[in-house]
Amino acid sequence: MNDREMSEAGRKIRNAMQTPLPLAWARGIVGAAFGAVAGWFIHFWLKEQGFYALALPGALVGLGFGFLANRRMVAGGIFCAVVALVLTIVMEWTDAPFKKDDSLVYFVTHLLEVDSKVTLIFIGLAGMFAYWFGRGR
Repeated sequence: MNDREMSEAGRKIRNAMQTPLPLAWARGIVGAAFGAVAGWFIHFWLKEQGFYALALPGALVGLGFGFLANRRMVAGGIFCAVVALVLTIVMEWTDAPFKKDDSLVYFVTHLLEVDSKVTLIFIGLAGMFAYWFGRGR
């Protein structure tokens, strides 16, 4: 049911049942951290099995945040998207740094020169999934 179909009393009841905003942020950040750690290990485990799942950690960041926050927040989705983009870029750098210069700064400044453009698609998907799931229910 959306807000237009809900009565004023229904909106008040729904708002009273929601997690308070500071608590939602605290729980959401913990969920995002768990999602990031799980995504990191699952991605590299899947890579050993022959699968490329670079967008998975970003999705898990958003799922963890949205699930534990238990509140709908667009700002939470934006937070998750930023975390997911940073996480996936660092993961790709640790897995396949440039041969010319293996520093993170060089990798970020030359990100568009990665060997496979599929990598850029997966980094973008990670940010999109993190935003979508991080907004909450």
